[in-house]
Amino acid sequence: MCVGLLLLAAAYIYGRPTLERWLNITLPEIHLGNGESHQDQAQHGEHRPLGGSSQQKNHEQTESERKDFELADAGNGTLVSPAGLKYGMGPNREHRIDHIMRHLTDSPERPTHGVFLGARDEVLALLDEAYNMILKNSNQVQSQASDQGSGKRVEYEIEMKRQIGYMAGENGKRRNYPKTTKLKLILEGDRPVTAYPTW
Repeated sequence: MCVGLLLLAAAYIYGRPTLERWLNITLPEIHLGNGESHQDQAQHGEHRPLGGSSQQKNHEQTESERKDFELADAGNGTLVSPAGLKYGMGPNREHRIDHIMRHLTDSPERPTHGVFLGARDEVLALLDEAYNMILKNSNQVQSQASDQGSGKRVEYEIEMKRQIGYMAGENGKRRNYPKTTKLKLILEGDRPVTAYPTW
């Protein structure tokens, strides 16, 4: 019976990220005695970086906002966030949200790859928070014109002052997946092109 329970727990731990993406919900984690989830430890075969108490406090402050997060359907495949970001189709008929969600997991074959903490709606709520900071001309925002695209793209780097992700890929693994508090958000007006943790 113990073996059966262990197998069931392992299936839940490793299947939880896929279930969360399919069902668009956040499922509870199974925690080990040291307070870290088994998924956090097993994600890359070693410890995934975790934030400190200030990150936990910020997480609690924004938890109700994330639970209420909803996208409005504007038609023609465009989804609009509460802050007014308009996510549409990108090249190769890939939706911009799907493109951004590639940064929910590691791409170990890439030299460097930023990975977000949290599930889909938590990341989209984070992008809304960053967009509101852009609109308010926060001193935590730096911007520059992008040399790619139609010439209307602007690259924003936003210091969120809490851990939002970590460095993965080959370089991230070599450096033990350092945490990051910075977000790169590339926009064409109010339309996101991409977003990912940066450093």
